Amino acid sequence: MTSFRIKKMLRSVFLVVAGLSLSGGSCFSTPPKEEFFYSLKSPSALKESVKGARISVASFTAAAGYDSTRVAYRTAQREMRYYGYRQWVAEPPRIIAEATMRYLRSSGMFREVDMGDRVREPDLILEGNVDAMEEIEEGQGCKAHLALTLRLRDARSDKVVLEHAFDSLLVCARRHPQEVAARIGEILQKQITALAPRIAGKGKESDGDAADAADAGDSDSKNDTYSADNSDKDTATKKDSE
Repeated sequence: MTSFRIKKMLRSVFLVVAGLSLSGGSCFSTPPKEEFFYSLKSPSALKESVKGARISVASFTAAAGYDSTRVAYRTAQREMRYYGYRQWVAEPPRIIAEATMRYLRSSGMFREVDMGDRVREPDLILEGNVDAMEEIEEGQGCKAHLALTLRLRDARSDKVVLEHAFDSLLVCARRHPQEVAARIGEILQKQITALAPRIAGKGKESDGDAADAADAGDSDSKNDTYSADNSDKDTATKKDSE
């Protein structure tokens, strides 16, 4: 083999290697790791009533460390870690807000329930903050942890008419983010299902107060200012350990 042919072959090999490098591939490179994304189970049947309040679910907020799509877990009280290739389909505040909206809508207690401005003339506005949404490792097992603070406001007066906070743990059957997501969904479903009748009751109160305000507006005083009595604010805090 002549030196000319050897140089030509070496040049061809060099061009192939260079091409693989530029395209981001190589016969010696490892395949990229597969990523996994998790969501919460939502009710399949979404039903609304011809009666009841119109609920606008605002965009929820989150405590520091829980505003990322990465699935968080704890091995110690003051140490938070994240899975490298396992994520939520969206940030926890969005996931929890949308799931809360669907559970309220599926209760059949409200005329309309939707996110934000999709409800044009809401009677009540539901706000929330995700205080914790994570996996807590305990020995060879783990627990799902969800803590949430909810505030219900009268849309006319902007007064807080109900507050509800919970901090719940649920034992997982196996140590896996998929199981954690399922148990977090169970916690949220239980809490919102129990809370729905109380929210519906506040909607009836809002309708009654609006009617009283309308009657007052027809009087000689012509007072169109609406004011809700905040003394009826209902606060509930629960911690479940199962």
